[in-house]
Amino acid sequence: MQRARARIEQQLEKPGRHEVSLSHVPPGVLVQIDGSGSFYIAPEDIDPFQQETLDSVSRQAQQALQMAISEYEESRNLRSLLHAALYALLATLAYACLLWAVWKLRRIVMRRSLKFANAKLAELHDVGSALIQRERLHWLILKASQM
Repeated sequence: MQRARARIEQQLEKPGRHEVSLSHVPPGVLVQIDGSGSFYIAPEDIDPFQQETLDSVSRQAQQALQMAISEYEESRNLRSLLHAALYALLATLAYACLLWAVWKLRRIVMRRSLKFANAKLAELHDVGSALIQRERLHWLILKASQM
């Protein structure tokens, strides 16, 4: 396994398309990158109790290796990294704008609630019954907004 990993890493360092192919070398299958052998799948590697065949295991290995190579190349691609950084920046800006809008909306609701409460208290005071003190109502609205 270590030798196969080292061999694949060497092959990926070389320039090329890094295309994965299969070559039937009896009794097994040789998995290749750009025509150069990477590792060998022997009949002993197959688990018949899992309904595996040499062809199915070699195709799965080919697909998995091709996906790993694609992801490896993408992680080394500056353009892909810049796109990912741009998306992260845009998401952060959108989140910051959303937080600002929620903060602004909270301030507007607080202002209107206090204005409404003051108007109602003034009406009650004009009638001559000061049931609730203005400072206590302000305190109550502020505490309710902090929940």
